[in-house]
Amino acid sequence: MASVAQVVAAAGTVSDAMYAMSGRALDFDRRQIVLTHHLRLVTVMRDFSASPAHGGDSPTYDPLVTLCRDATTVVGAADPQDDRSLNAALTACDKAAAAIDVATSRTVANAAGEPRGKWALRGALRVGPEGRGGMAAQGAPGEAGGREQMLAQLAKLFPAEALSVYPAGAAFLRMVDVPRWWFALVVAVAVAWVRWIATQPVAGGRPQYAAVIAAVVSFLIWVVMLGDWILPGNEPTQAARAVAAALALVWAWIAPQVVARVDGVDKQGA
Repeated sequence: MASVAQVVAAAGTVSDAMYAMSGRALDFDRRQIVLTHHLRLVTVMRDFSASPAHGGDSPTYDPLVTLCRDATTVVGAADPQDDRSLNAALTACDKAAAAIDVATSRTVANAAGEPRGKWALRGALRVGPEGRGGMAAQGAPGEAGGREQMLAQLAKLFPAEALSVYPAGAAFLRMVDVPRWWFALVVAVAVAWVRWIATQPVAGGRPQYAAVIAAVVSFLIWVVMLGDWILPGNEPTQAARAVAAALALVWAWIAPQVVARVDGVDKQGA
């Protein structure tokens, strides 16, 4: 039976292979795609290793180790300049990441007695004590680590769920010479829908409207920074991308303050 440490080690090997493959990519678009998939793997690996709900050795971890080892082999042999080889590597990486993510979600849900199915997302991205894994589960805000836990939850304001979807779709549209602005808006709507559900309390109730809007704005700023546009017309100029980069720096400080004030994060109870 595999252990949590073995799963993390196997996933780390895939992560290293993905990062090495990004260095073999000769153009920006392919490198960006590889790095976004790499980032998703790192994120789910972090969540898996940090989850307090995981126990000791378990046979359910064996398939995760196998998937990670298979992915390492595929990624290590991949040529990022060849479309078929690149897609095979990305698929193997995503398959391993998805399996790890599902394992974490199921373990946390079982430990907390949380609902599955349609509303399993509730509370997953809620900022504050009512969010899953929030301070209600870790201790009161005044206890040691409470502030760090809050800062970790505020990191949920960036839509990590779009990191893999948008660059992959945009790269495909770029190759077939199709405008990408509409795709950015479609993904923004999807982000809003996911956040609408995931910022509701686990038991149901009002979503965090400010957190939903902050996530959508963060995504649109990121799109412009990548060199794409969110309105019909020409692609953004270098000046527009520079403004977006500067705005991102300011937004990273403003967004948590707005969410805390509008959604009353500091006043929420467990």
